[in-house]
Amino acid sequence: MSFEPLVSVIVPTYNEEADIRSTIDALLALDYEKKEIIVVDSASTDKTVEILKEYEKGNQIILYLESSRCGVSSARNLGIREANGEIVIILNADVILPSDFIRRILTHYEKGADFVLVESRVENINHVFPQWIQAQHLLFYQDRNDILWTEGFSCRKGAAIDVGLFPEALAANTAGEDAVFGERLNKKYKKVIDRTIVVTHVAPEKFIAFWRQRVGRGRGTSYKMFYINKIPLRALFSYLVGDLSLFFLQTILVFPVLLKAIALARLTDSKIKNAFYFFFVTILDSLAQLIGEWQAYRELVRSEKEQKQRVKM
Repeated sequence: MSFEPLVSVIVPTYNEEADIRSTIDALLALDYEKKEIIVVDSASTDKTVEILKEYEKGNQIILYLESSRCGVSSARNLGIREANGEIVIILNADVILPSDFIRRILTHYEKGADFVLVESRVENINHVFPQWIQAQHLLFYQDRNDILWTEGFSCRKGAAIDVGLFPEALAANTAGEDAVFGERLNKKYKKVIDRTIVVTHVAPEKFIAFWRQRVGRGRGTSYKMFYINKIPLRALFSYLVGDLSLFFLQTILVFPVLLKAIALARLTDSKIKNAFYFFFVTILDSLAQLIGEWQAYRELVRSEKEQKQRVKM
């Protein structure tokens, strides 16, 4: 391969003590020498920073510490700005890359790609929530060509800078920033999807972790509609009322939720058993996202009121 640029791997972290060692060790084991590993921590309260400083002392990573939790967009943007590589890999802290990952994506960049998407698999599928997340991915995202973000995402640094990076208007504990970034890139740059490259990641196993993840997705819906799509608060309220009505209707009727649960369970090994569990997980997912949407809406309303008061003063 004649195209061998410097590649920057950017990993944002926040309370990742359970997974960060595996992720960093896998990055250090990549069979590509011209790389730098940039980790940006957003004021973790667990042992994440302590672990990262061990790697920093060995000059194995470049570590940036944010003084407060500014959110994943802020951390990623800082990493991209500080990156020296022509290609940047934007990685979540629980993702494991195969050793030949960089060499394989570079074949696409050598041919003119501007951002590359790959396939992902949940590693810990011996738990119900990860099984549901993996089945959800297989049912709704596998084989689609309109996807704009995956685990193991990479792009040219110049393209990322040109489209304005990740949206920092979204709150810290909010999901959806990756889709916005992908949409921005897709409007101007060439996308390649290579499903023969597979990365693994860890999905939430416990109820509280799964709940927080799904609430974050719901929050991202409201924030994205308001800040990115410029939907007025009144229109957003109407949308959320419709979403709430749909949730109660589907839950009361049972059948729509049951059909989805069965469709998801068919993609797992324990089909009948998982259909029972997936029925409740599907309801839980919808409820969590709904709560996240309304939670974010309340924050947006409060923010608008405070802004108007400041203008009057």
